[in-house]
Amino acid sequence: MAPSDIPSTSPTTTQLPTNVPSQRPSFRPSQLPSDMPSFRPTNGPTTTDEATLTQFCVIADVPYKQFEVAELKKQIATMPSECEFLVHLGDIKTSGSDCTEDKYQLLDGILNKSLVPTFMVAGDNEWNDCPAAQRDQGWSLWTQYYMHYHNVHWKARRMFDFEYDTKRKENFAFVHKRTLFVGLNLVGGTVVDLDGAWHDRLIDNYRFLRDQMRRHVVPRERLEFGSYGRKVNATSADGVVLMGHTQVTDSQSAFFNPLRVLLRDEITDVPFLYLHGDGHLWFYRLNQWNLPHVMKVQTTGGTVDPMLVMKVNPHLYPNTLALAFDLDRRLHLQTPSSSNQTSSATKTTSMLSAPKEGVV
Repeated sequence: MAPSDIPSTSPTTTQLPTNVPSQRPSFRPSQLPSDMPSFRPTNGPTTTDEATLTQFCVIADVPYKQFEVAELKKQIATMPSECEFLVHLGDIKTSGSDCTEDKYQLLDGILNKSLVPTFMVAGDNEWNDCPAAQRDQGWSLWTQYYMHYHNVHWKARRMFDFEYDTKRKENFAFVHKRTLFVGLNLVGGTVVDLDGAWHDRLIDNYRFLRDQMRRHVVPRERLEFGSYGRKVNATSADGVVLMGHTQVTDSQSAFFNPLRVLLRDEITDVPFLYLHGDGHLWFYRLNQWNLPHVMKVQTTGGTVDPMLVMKVNPHLYPNTLALAFDLDRRLHLQTPSSSNQTSSATKTTSMLSAPKEGVV
């Protein structure tokens, strides 16, 4: 007897499985919808967690003191193997100290031992917070040692497809595993606005970031309706990690104000992280600017804490910031001696006791 073309509407009562398999499958689809419909339609081949997970290490505001030099060397030598690259978020020396070449050489001699590409963003201590007569020298030394640092010792251009700002060569961007990474010259400290240079730099930074997001980021709601004319491809991104140095302050409003509007009105449903140093206290803030898709993290800096490991996967977790931008502080590795050190980074703090920032 041939099998029925119409599937049964109730479960079988047979206690034992049949010895003979069905000769052909049912051709009728289910008439009932799934209990859990897909939140987001598939726009390309499905990917595994590892295919869209980026793990990288983060340091900032270091080295300030001699003991930090020794500790940083140890951190570089024992960097977690899962980190695909390292980011230094600026401030390579103390504020106001002489901007002499030996201080730029010192950090270079430590970081170039890293087994993974190392990215540098500028801090104010090595540029605009140099003694006034040394500011130009400080920037010249930064560009000499750290401009496109990732390509100096590691040839990272073979690993990542970089785009550089034509007006601000220090600004860079790349898409990796469906996340857009952007590094900008966002410094705090002394506002040096000769002929509007400070303001112009902030506007250029915003323009570069905005253009990168418009080019690569594919908002979920627009994927469904096909607007913007975008297609998902190797340079598409489902989230953004912005790497800079400064806190969000009034002196940076020419950058952060239009960014806030862009994230509020245009790119409204894509996880966005601003990762920075400068404050010397640990805290993070969800719902930055009261936007549910925006998160801000300030690293402790120095070597008091172990090297921070970021685990980034906005493709897999588009609706949960804490999972899209997972933080592994690895505090179980913190030694009693390091936790008691008085360093560039003061004791850690929760987001509730974080220092007040300018409202921009």
